[in-house]
Amino acid sequence: MKHDLGPNQTYRRLRDDFVLGHCRIADRRDLKVELEPNGMLSVAFEGKPDLGPDERHLFLLLAAIVAHSQFTREERYLFRRVTRSVGKAFQEIRESLRLSEDDIAEYLHTTRPILANWESGTDFPGLSSVYYWCRALGLVCPPNTALVRTVEFSPDILRFLQEDPTRLISLTPDQFERFVAEHLDRMGYNVKLTGGTNRKDGGIDLIAVPKAANLGSVVIAGQMKHHRDRKTEREAVDRLLSWKDTYFGVGLLVTNTAFTRDALWTAQQERNRHFLRLRDFIDLKRWLEGQFGDEKDWREIPDRIELAPGVVVEIPKPRITTNLDSGFFEEK
Repeated sequence: MKHDLGPNQTYRRLRDDFVLGHCRIADRRDLKVELEPNGMLSVAFEGKPDLGPDERHLFLLLAAIVAHSQFTREERYLFRRVTRSVGKAFQEIRESLRLSEDDIAEYLHTTRPILANWESGTDFPGLSSVYYWCRALGLVCPPNTALVRTVEFSPDILRFLQEDPTRLISLTPDQFERFVAEHLDRMGYNVKLTGGTNRKDGGIDLIAVPKAANLGSVVIAGQMKHHRDRKTEREAVDRLLSWKDTYFGVGLLVTNTAFTRDALWTAQQERNRHFLRLRDFIDLKRWLEGQFGDEKDWREIPDRIELAPGVVVEIPKPRITTNLDSGFFEEK
């Protein structure tokens, strides 16, 4: 990652690109943020009495970042409470996004111990590095780039991803879970996101059951793995396999990248194949193109089963019918 912010541009870019509400400060017409001679930020409102609680919290964080950046080394020692407060705020945001220290350190081209020192306030980077730190946490948005911060998975985000599926990387882990849930809904499932409460005892991110439930319906345990540029490893497969032979009939593991060979090998073992469904970027791209219900969606289902020695039964495969199949568009 190239830290190309010059000393005279760093503050302005941080201020302009910092997100308050649903857009950058530079794009807002209802307020104006300036740096006072004393190094403090001021905000002037136009037609709006005040910032909302969440906006005020983020503005105070921005003000603390700017003030801290102007401290000398001695002043940073004297005002180390500010350093700790900013670092803790960044840590809380990272954890709320369910990003690991490794995720952020990798994005910043640094190490996890160094990031840990930044979050604890033991040390703190320069303002240019702070800008990219903010960017990794979704606190800033450069001009002419898409801002994906909505809580619900909106049609606008869906169109944004359909234009270029590689943009899945720009989603937060929460948004990626909603993306998968939305597409399972389109496939005919009722979906319940479990939130963060289930992560410490199994890592189940969603539970899904068919909308048209019947005697053969199964409960799906879903786990989502969102990465920036690394593959999902066997550990995630093993964690989902711990739910095999329980109330769940199928374990769905979805990643926006790909799976390691070890993960794929584990999933393809005969003892695991009937339970696991691994879906990667190729599958997500197909979902974004509206391709549901073809043979790729039930590739784990065997073509035939041997019920007894010499007794082999063909397995009926699902088939999605359309108006085209019934000759709806045939010429009369």
